Amino acid sequence: MKRPVLAAAVVALALMAPAATAHATDFPPTASFTAYDSVWVANGSLSAEDNFATLAPGGTVTFSYPAGMTFHNADFGTGPSPTSCTQTAGDNSGSVPPLPAFPGPPGWSGTCTFDTAGTYTFICDAHPDFMKGTVYVGVDPPAKLSGPPLTWPTGPTTGGGGNTGSGGSSSPTRPSAKFARSQRGSVVRGTVTTPVSGSKIVVTAFAASRLLAKPARQVSIGSQTKKSKSTGKTSFSVKLKASARRALQRRHRLALTLRIVVTSPGAKAVRSKVAITLRDH
Repeated sequence: MKRPVLAAAVVALALMAPAATAHATDFPPTASFTAYDSVWVANGSLSAEDNFATLAPGGTVTFSYPAGMTFHNADFGTGPSPTSCTQTAGDNSGSVPPLPAFPGPPGWSGTCTFDTAGTYTFICDAHPDFMKGTVYVGVDPPAKLSGPPLTWPTGPTTGGGGNTGSGGSSSPTRPSAKFARSQRGSVVRGTVTTPVSGSKIVVTAFAASRLLAKPARQVSIGSQTKKSKSTGKTSFSVKLKASARRALQRRHRLALTLRIVVTSPGAKAVRSKVAITLRDH
């Protein structure tokens, strides 16, 4: 009488065994993140939503900033950090991670090893508001990633172009801004074109706190508020605060995030963020 019961138990165990590994996932041993001005792109994809990568425990991730006009790095902050990192190219500004230790100009690269399964988030210290990425080690990413999609800033380089705050629209009915992505001195200058007179224009410059020895992630280093007198262009000039001027003199270059908010009468505010670089001479 006991044999049928034993046989049934063996069959039950055999049926249950595959269920324990049914959710196992094969993760790649390597991944990469490339810094652009100003987004992180995973594994060479140019989709604005691809700012994350999956990785097998013990795998390596390559971080790089091959070309551009500003400064970037990958900082894991106070959360889970890689097991180790090695900078393989570019100016060495200190121990890693962050990789590099401080936001650096184009030409740097390095690798990080992740031995422990988990979720690792990182930012660029110079642009923490919109340069974010995530490495999922041995775990699947959420079915639907939270947070707004990344925007692709389209601010002009020296000599022309425009940035509309909508991420690329050139509609004449929306405010637009024009400025040089690389400027010299301690004043940020540009123009904002508004569709109607009486529009409120607020231009604020931010810098990474690590560059200013401040406790916060990012701090305001200068701001200007103006009101357009008529339809068309309104010039702005944001003078850096004393702490930022000292940092510029000390480092000779300063990576900034410029936030422009335009509120026209009877309309919602239009916001734009772009990365620029200041040089002391």
